Amino acid sequence: MDALVKALKGVGYPDAVLYKKEPHPLGELEKTLDKEHMEILKQYIIKPQGKPALAPADDRRPAMQFGPSAEEAFGGVNTYKEEK
Repeated sequence: MDALVKALKGVGYPDAVLYKKEPHPLGELEKTLDKEHMEILKQYIIKPQGKPALAPADDRRPAMQFGPSAEEAFGGVNTYKEEK
């Protein structure tokens, strides 16, 4: 394979055609980056909220946030009136 690449380079093919260059996955970068650069990586990591669970009222964790209510999503109070 090395001889083939060398021969193709010799006739003018650029490295971009001969090699595939891909970034490392986030999980791999997380293991290799130092603490100084982890702040950059943290901006791109999304952690899901998790499954909802019943908790007592004095639980210290913040309440689970759901999407907008139906009123907020559809523009306020229902103005539909049924015909009789």
